[in-house]
Amino acid sequence: MDDDDVRRGRPAVHKAYDLPTAINAGDAMLAIAFEAMAVAEGIEPALLPFLVKRIGRMVRKCSEGQQLDIDFENKDDVTLDEYLNMIELKTAVLVGAALKMGAIISEASETDLQNIYNFGVNLGIAFQLQDDYLDTFGDQLLVGKAIGGDIVENKKTAMYHLAMSNSNKQQKEEEGGL
Repeated sequence: MDDDDVRRGRPAVHKAYDLPTAINAGDAMLAIAFEAMAVAEGIEPALLPFLVKRIGRMVRKCSEGQQLDIDFENKDDVTLDEYLNMIELKTAVLVGAALKMGAIISEASETDLQNIYNFGVNLGIAFQLQDDYLDTFGDQLLVGKAIGGDIVENKKTAMYHLAMSNSNKQQKEEEGGL
């Protein structure tokens, strides 16, 4: 969605092929996940509805977060709290859901399910904040993508909010908002 040319040092799928192929590949990977879960050894059949529900909820939340990210590119008044909510939906729920599904399969207690989910969400938020930092200050060869893409795409990242909160009025006006 961010239109980067490179991911992890390799051409992004939409650049190596085209956008429709990239969308189709993503849909196919989701289907493969459901297929793999349905035939995985060690998963009690009675747990499958809970796992399917978790995947559905995770995909929906990720889609909601991705739409917020898209909407925020054309919005100047995105707060840091709104941004943190967006990255929780877009990135962190994926990590939380994956950990929670493993805990469901392991028949963890409800308390442990919630704790592992919360841990995953916090880990996902930390990952996204680190990714934001590396997008601004990372080494392109180590990061595996062009540096500065978030700035070019007008993303309202934590780095953006830090820059805005540490800028005076003149600096903000000179840069057209930064």
